[in-house]
Amino acid sequence: MNKRDIDKHNTRKLILDETKALIIKAQETSISTAFIAKSCNLAHGTLFIHFPTKNELIYELFHQELKRIANKLYLIVNTSPQVSLEVLLDKYFLFLEKEEKFLSIIAKELPLYPEKLKRDIMTTEIIIRNFFYSTIEKGIEKNIYQTIDITTTLTFLFGTIDYYLRMKSYFVSKGSVIAQKKDDIKKCFVAFLTQRGEEDMKEIICESCGMPMRKKEDFGGGKLDNKYCVHCTYKDGSLMSYTDKLNAMAKFIISRMGMDKEMAIETAKETMAKMPAWKKYN
Repeated sequence: MNKRDIDKHNTRKLILDETKALIIKAQETSISTAFIAKSCNLAHGTLFIHFPTKNELIYELFHQELKRIANKLYLIVNTSPQVSLEVLLDKYFLFLEKEEKFLSIIAKELPLYPEKLKRDIMTTEIIIRNFFYSTIEKGIEKNIYQTIDITTTLTFLFGTIDYYLRMKSYFVSKGSVIAQKKDDIKKCFVAFLTQRGEEDMKEIICESCGMPMRKKEDFGGGKLDNKYCVHCTYKDGSLMSYTDKLNAMAKFIISRMGMDKEMAIETAKETMAKMPAWKKYN
């Protein structure tokens, strides 16, 4: 890159940086190009050499900022690929706090922007949503979250964030609206993901054998308040006798592990002795 190209690059960067600073200070994009040029100590005409129209200047600024935002979030996710949703939310909210002054302008003025800029903004949001989508999807597979429409769930999250950014001046006179509201947003969002009906129950452990009970048919007698699973109860949901359960478990151990009967019974006794239902038989 020769000196002329370096000077051109530096001047464009100066204009973009100063425009961003002025927009954040004014909390709107309706700043004249003459004022921007003056703030950069440039002739008004010089600004137009680099950006023929104000729309092109604003578009280039937003394009660069959106790209920077997407890259930052990509690094957050990919430096910790096994991160939990709660940790990802904390990192995202911290990021939003740092970028809030700029993002609140986008949220407030989005309907007024040209279609091309709107598409860029929406594309960036889709990229960000995908980070959360994959994390929630993995959580559903591991039965951490209920089976749910992830797209609709994320619309709640991003819609709520957008609302507070757009209406920031109504909620805080100074400081960060995200800092003030993030705990409530996170609490509601996680509760929405983990709330379950009887057909998608949060995992409960059988007090007789330790088997996880997740659905109605896993519970003895199909009773959701039963402490014992279907494998440890009779048809009416009542707990098996110690002898019946011991024999059933020994039979299972023999079929799965190939132990002889005597060893299987001893293993079953040791296993049952650790469970709340059979402590009195120790």
